[in-house]
Amino acid sequence: MWDYTIILVIVLNTLTLAFRTVNDTEKFRDTITLINLCLTMFQVCEILLELIGYGPQYFNNNENTFDFVVIGVCAMYTPAQFYSKSTKNHSLQLLRFFRISKYFSSKSAGAHSLKVLISTLHYVLPQLLNIVSLMLLFIFIYAVIGVNMFANIKHSYPMN
Repeated sequence: MWDYTIILVIVLNTLTLAFRTVNDTEKFRDTITLINLCLTMFQVCEILLELIGYGPQYFNNNENTFDFVVIGVCAMYTPAQFYSKSTKNHSLQLLRFFRISKYFSSKSAGAHSLKVLISTLHYVLPQLLNIVSLMLLFIFIYAVIGVNMFANIKHSYPMN
């Protein structure tokens, strides 16, 4: 049950970050920032409880170390964001979403199929990057050809 609560908090936190837009009213921005601050403090309390429970062995697990670093960075960033009223640079906050990967390693059937999917992506990504880079090379070549072919054509607004 605790794992589902943490997953819910992580998803809620990601959703609050997704609600931000440039044209937000100040009241909406303050509400979202306050919700973000509360969710961050909940995650800090979770880390502190795990630190108390596991003791020094907490850092033997790489996933726990990752959680500690991500929540530490976000815990330092969130209060400063609350007082600065800035809407810029929330990319550090998005790191918290990657904490959800810790809960995919559980033994449930749905998590097992998701783990297989992620490991398949891990093996396929290098080949996909080769294909994408080859496609980008073709796009670049055709862009250069297009610029050279149409460089001497005079631009006129209505093209009838």
